Amino acid sequence: CRAAGRVLQQSSSSSACCGAIPMRDHNVMILVVGGGVSAGYLAAAVAERGNGYALRIISDEDVLPYERPTLTKAALWKENPMRLPSFLTTVGTRGTAQSKEWYKDHGIEIILNTRIASVDVSARSVVTSDGDRIQYKHLVIATGCTSIKIPPEVGGDLPGVHYIRSYKSIMALYQDLKVCENAVIVGGGQYALEAAVSIAAWGVNVDVVVKEPNIMHDVWPATLASIFEDDFRSRNVTFYFSANIRKIFGAGQTGGGFVKCVELDDGQLLNTDVVIVDLGSKCNTGLFEGLDRAENNSIKVNSQFLASGGGAAEGSVYAIGDVASFPLHLHEGKHVRCESVEHARKSAFYIAEAIFSKKPLPPYHCVPNYYSRINEDDTDPLLWHFYGVARGDVLTVGCIKQKQQLGAFWVKGNKCVGALITNGTSLQLQQIRDSVEKQRTVNVAALQEATTLQEAMVILTGLISRKYVVVGGGMAAGYLAKAFVDAGKGHELCILTDEKVVPYERPDLVSILNKVNPGRLSSFFTGANTGEPLQSKDWYAMNNISLCLRHRVVATDFASKKLTLNVRNQNEEQVMTYQKLIVATGCAAVRFPDSMGGDLNGIHYIRQYDDMLRLYEDVKQARNVVLVMRGYIGLDVAETLATWGPVTVVLLERQLMSRMWPQEVATRYEKEYVMRGITFRTSTMVKRFIGNFHRESPRVTCIEMEDGARIEADVVAVSIGSRPQCGPFHALRTDSGGILVDSFFQATGEGVDPGSVYAIGDVAAIPLPIRNGIPCQMEQATNAISSARHLAKILLLRETAPYEHLPHLHSSTVNKPGRVPLDWVFYGVKRGTPVVVGKLNPQLIIIWIHEGRISAVFLAAGSPSALAALPSTVRARPCADEDAIKQSRTVSEALELFGIWTPNAA
Repeated sequence: CRAAGRVLQQSSSSSACCGAIPMRDHNVMILVVGGGVSAGYLAAAVAERGNGYALRIISDEDVLPYERPTLTKAALWKENPMRLPSFLTTVGTRGTAQSKEWYKDHGIEIILNTRIASVDVSARSVVTSDGDRIQYKHLVIATGCTSIKIPPEVGGDLPGVHYIRSYKSIMALYQDLKVCENAVIVGGGQYALEAAVSIAAWGVNVDVVVKEPNIMHDVWPATLASIFEDDFRSRNVTFYFSANIRKIFGAGQTGGGFVKCVELDDGQLLNTDVVIVDLGSKCNTGLFEGLDRAENNSIKVNSQFLASGGGAAEGSVYAIGDVASFPLHLHEGKHVRCESVEHARKSAFYIAEAIFSKKPLPPYHCVPNYYSRINEDDTDPLLWHFYGVARGDVLTVGCIKQKQQLGAFWVKGNKCVGALITNGTSLQLQQIRDSVEKQRTVNVAALQEATTLQEAMVILTGLISRKYVVVGGGMAAGYLAKAFVDAGKGHELCILTDEKVVPYERPDLVSILNKVNPGRLSSFFTGANTGEPLQSKDWYAMNNISLCLRHRVVATDFASKKLTLNVRNQNEEQVMTYQKLIVATGCAAVRFPDSMGGDLNGIHYIRQYDDMLRLYEDVKQARNVVLVMRGYIGLDVAETLATWGPVTVVLLERQLMSRMWPQEVATRYEKEYVMRGITFRTSTMVKRFIGNFHRESPRVTCIEMEDGARIEADVVAVSIGSRPQCGPFHALRTDSGGILVDSFFQATGEGVDPGSVYAIGDVAAIPLPIRNGIPCQMEQATNAISSARHLAKILLLRETAPYEHLPHLHSSTVNKPGRVPLDWVFYGVKRGTPVVVGKLNPQLIIIWIHEGRISAVFLAAGSPSALAALPSTVRARPCADEDAIKQSRTVSEALELFGIWTPNAA
């Protein structure tokens, strides 16, 4: 019959409390010996099946099963420490706290404060220290381990010496810490280190004595350990390595009183008020002498946790948790003992399934997992997780300073068999667990080159899963990252870029060419031009964004949501899956064909940071600099190059800015550029580039034009336009050369699920209200920023408004005293009749009038007030009197017609 569940607290006189009747001979289906984590989770697993009545637990502790990792963490906090019952099993997995009432409600009998006197596995019976005999069908050994103690003759039993193992011992330590100024911790393992930091947070001086040359010596190499040791030192922890305890001295004449100091083997004395010992553990297997043992005296079990030997009937004895050694696939099937809370929980559920299931189970499979959460609720937490086994060579990536992330990877035979990361996200933890479990092949050379954990994770995992994946490392990617961080979602974002550097403000590339104070990347990461924090590599790491440099997407499978990557130009390819893909690949420079000599050394295409650095180095040695250009970006480059000396500009259009400026405006600007040392060659095309081909690496020497003329050149800069980079995304619909999207940036194409692929920035062809919904591909910095921000609102904040953007171009040039400033801005869509006011002395304005309304405005040398008011004016499209504008004598008069007051305008 089914018995009601109860919790019995046996006293030293063997009489039961709570009015219970003392037991003598009893029968039970499942008897668990031990009251640790495994016992608690086995109770949960049996209760889930409705079979609680079949289970009885006997524990020598006086408290119910609890989450033991809490003992050296939250239980030692000075303020608001955790106490039972707040961390009873199964709280550690966000389950119900298994209180006395819980056990009773589920029909489970648990007997506390009771020891087992003898076990006869052949007779399937145990006898308690109270004389009760219990017959069982299945015995589950969950006795765990006990602390290795310092011998009494050394002082290991003095008052004030504490061993980290049980709730009772931690409560005693806590009381001693209330009057403690100095503490000595013996041991360099995980629990000792957690206790050290928890106690140091009290303001106590903590000395840690480690017999090995570094902490976690059995698992971590010295290089990895030293990184953590430095962090512990910053938390008021002092280490004594390769040291042993010679003697612990107590107070009083006999030295047997409360501990007062510790003598090391080199004679050094450490004053202390408490001693905490963590020298490892030994298995509690004394009662089970007849069962087969492993080398570490643990109980040897098979892959279903069944023990054998001692006459035990087949299928009658199980061992789980810390006390058992089981075959581990990561160790070529060799038996290992895994002192891991995750293993304790998982093995408990496996045994419940094995006992009650009518079908044979597959062998138990686990990836050993150890973790430490130091100062978890503090402003400076240090959390680490380890998966796998510590075998082979160790590669370390990243650091733990300034909330950055560290990774360490154990590689054996080019396979990843172990991995550790700090402050990992749930997604990262799942990824390294999967990588270790599958023993992924590791590209060691690429992993050694990685500088951040995010890079290493992509190299390691092969098949990586990300919620949001951005392809492209331009401004749009950078500002999308900032928007994700502002929304608290940085950890969900992964950025793949084939560049070697983090996203930056592309308009500032021209500053690299300055002869005096040339710009460099550290001064114009994204954020530089909007007054926001500079988004350096450290910024991405601190915000847990997976920024993967030199990662090129070579193929897409939209139906499966997969990207194939080439990493650092290695031969191996990797696959990444995504939930939502954001294409932000921008544009690539239009190049001259190799057949025309467009690949000669000395020819530079203006697009990326590395391009400009190489151009800068060449210009320093150049005699004849030529710029081949069309459009407005080339003008900024020409003016900057002219600070070094004369520049020849080959203009591949009939006049400057032919698609924007009327002839009269182009003529005025050309005169200003000529005064700056720039010579223009217009209305002719390049036929070919000629090089000195007798050299091993041919270099450009001149340009031959279609009209037969030749222009000497040892450095050629090229800015002849760009084209959207749609390469691996050819299955997406395109328009105007870019990826066609709707007003919410959603792309479509064969195999694309609605809402799974987006495009922003230069590469997107976006329908704009100001263009009557006609798709428009805009190579504009402001579009990159605003489209990124708007998409973040759509994805993270459920924005429902369609994207609206006012097209905007601008040029900021090198202004010198005595010269006309050439700065200008443009807003709108150029349609209708252009009206020019001003003569560039220094101001000039072009107003385009379409159907009686302003459609666009170009303003040179505008005052701050005019520049601030112009966007809203153009966006409103006010009515315009063309005759009145033409009659304006100055730019300020023209602007005042639309309510823009410019007091200092000429």
